[in-house]
Amino acid sequence: MITASAATAARFLAVLLAGASLQACATNPLAAIDGPYIPPSQRERAVPPPPPLAVPTPAPNPAPVQQEVAAPVPAPAVADAPTPAPSATDAAPALPIAPASPYAAFHRFVLERLAAPAGRPSMLLADPPALSPELLTCNALPPAVLIDLDPAGGLLPLGTGARTDSALPAFLGDLRQRGITIYWISGHGPGEARAIRNALVETRLDPAGEDPLIVNRFARENKQSRRRALATTDCLLAILGDERADFDDLYEYVRSLEVAGELEVHIGRGWFLAPPPLSPVPPSPTPQP
Repeated sequence: MITASAATAARFLAVLLAGASLQACATNPLAAIDGPYIPPSQRERAVPPPPPLAVPTPAPNPAPVQQEVAAPVPAPAVADAPTPAPSATDAAPALPIAPASPYAAFHRFVLERLAAPAGRPSMLLADPPALSPELLTCNALPPAVLIDLDPAGGLLPLGTGARTDSALPAFLGDLRQRGITIYWISGHGPGEARAIRNALVETRLDPAGEDPLIVNRFARENKQSRRRALATTDCLLAILGDERADFDDLYEYVRSLEVAGELEVHIGRGWFLAPPPLSPVPPSPTPQP
């Protein structure tokens, strides 16, 4: 039988245990749920803990920058004076020709123009009536030159024999070796073509007799139409004649050279004035009795 004093003691003990439990809950009400207790005053000022730092995955060891960009520095003499590319003038041996020849400038200019890049101009005017020095563009047409055989104001004399400048055959032979077509033009008709061809062969201007020869095919045809037709098939690097009308017929109609003054820029730079390539052989003197 439990006495009153024992019951009182038991109730007192129960009260003490309950009080201890309530005190623990009051001290740390979240202990059983989410870690240590944080007082409200501190929870209001608390800053969320920073996220864990992402540790970057180490990249494979790259080659040192010096090894990637550094290169042996060439000697100044090599860097400042690169070996030039061979030009058209280097493709054949030097010609044993005196520079005093009236055709030397013609030959030299053709070689310069041949070495020029694609898109070089033709020596035919783009718009002759405008008297503008603008030239046609060749694009990818094969290179050629045009040589007028007729003396100023007339036609090439035939049937008396012919002679030529001693340098011109070698100049023309050099151009042929470089792939340049030599066109000859005359105001003669087809009936005189054979005689002209024979004169070119005999004087070694066309020793193989294979250069294209342009003559008037019918009575009213003129050199201008034949020159303009060449613009569709060949790139005329230069034209050789003994008067300005050999370059374009517009000179037959201008009142003075001043009217076409802007075209003078082409004289000696694509249009070359020189004696006719073929000249008649003077008759032998009649022996005196």
